[in-house]
Amino acid sequence: ARAIPEIGFEAYNHDDIYVYQPNAVTRNHLTRAGMDAAEVPISRMPLPWSKVILQQRNEVLLRVQRYMLERWGELYEIIFSNLVLLELTRKGSNKGGMVDYLVKYLGMDPKKVYCVGDNQNDLPMLSRSAIPFAPANCAPEVKEWGARVLCSCEEGCLAQVVEELDKIYA
Repeated sequence: ARAIPEIGFEAYNHDDIYVYQPNAVTRNHLTRAGMDAAEVPISRMPLPWSKVILQQRNEVLLRVQRYMLERWGELYEIIFSNLVLLELTRKGSNKGGMVDYLVKYLGMDPKKVYCVGDNQNDLPMLSRSAIPFAPANCAPEVKEWGARVLCSCEEGCLAQVVEELDKIYA
């Protein structure tokens, strides 16, 4: 925050959310998610934080990502969840790690796990998927990575995933 002062963020502590320098992106994110947050100085935010979502214009977040990766890339996941939201979590604490946990916890065959994702933060999860699916309106990084691109979210991507899996398991 000192190095790039225009940044705003949400810090997650258990079931509570704290915000620093909320901006239009912050307010929109909280409203869309139906969440409330307390605006407090960083020094008054309780620890530990399970996740931080940095918010600002994409060009600012790209600077933030570079800055953080250079200093702490071996300790943290620093990945976009969309153009204006940059997630910061402990290394390995991502959607792929959760898929691994669920597969083990539920005793599932990992070859029968199917995931759908549309942004950079979904790539660790998609890498665990027998067939990684993505909607047509996904981020370019997801298309370039090689997910099977279906119709857009608004056109029924999940229904199309079900149809694809019906062909395999019917």
